[in-house]
Amino acid sequence: MNLQHARIAELCQALKLERIVDHYPLLAQQAVKDDLSFGDFLEQLLRHEHGFRQQRSRELLTRVACFPAIKTLEEYDFSFSPGVPKALLHELAGLAFVERTENIVLIGPSGVGKTHLAIALGYRAAQSGLKTRFITAADLMLQLGAAQRQGRLKTYLNRAILAPRLLEHFYLIPIHIRLPRSSACSPVQRTAQSPRQCSATAAARSAPPPFSAVP
Repeated sequence: MNLQHARIAELCQALKLERIVDHYPLLAQQAVKDDLSFGDFLEQLLRHEHGFRQQRSRELLTRVACFPAIKTLEEYDFSFSPGVPKALLHELAGLAFVERTENIVLIGPSGVGKTHLAIALGYRAAQSGLKTRFITAADLMLQLGAAQRQGRLKTYLNRAILAPRLLEHFYLIPIHIRLPRSSACSPVQRTAQSPRQCSATAAARSAPPPFSAVP
């Protein structure tokens, strides 16, 4: 390592330009080969660093979201549950409901993919740079109770409940009323807006109608 490279590395570390310090020599060689201007070379360096930071941010947001597994909308088998409105889910995938702070409720019998879709929407949000939290309603109640007993309920609410832009939770509703299939609502339904945050809730029920999602 020559002295100039050492000085550049030191400056990059001080400025937390972690990607540039490792890759600028190769990019510089390519810039010379392609006869790029200094401005073009600088733009390449900054884009390289920006892309690295975005990727690292997506990985961090995915990790802190606590998804039980990674699921995507592309992996969902719509033929397995034909009652799921594909067009509406594609609309939700644009995440406009997050900006509008709308709540999404996924309702249907067990095994039709409600949790898959909830995780997929949360994963899409995390990959888009939105802080997301996935938690079962049972775990949420346990953690709220523990926080209250320990005198840190407000801190827990601010950190775990209010901080995420998208809060996802799953719960079981023991409904025993048999409804005709024709009366089932669409798989995604919108509910009233909340002022600061939106949620995606997967609610399992024992009634047999096709899966429905309520925005």
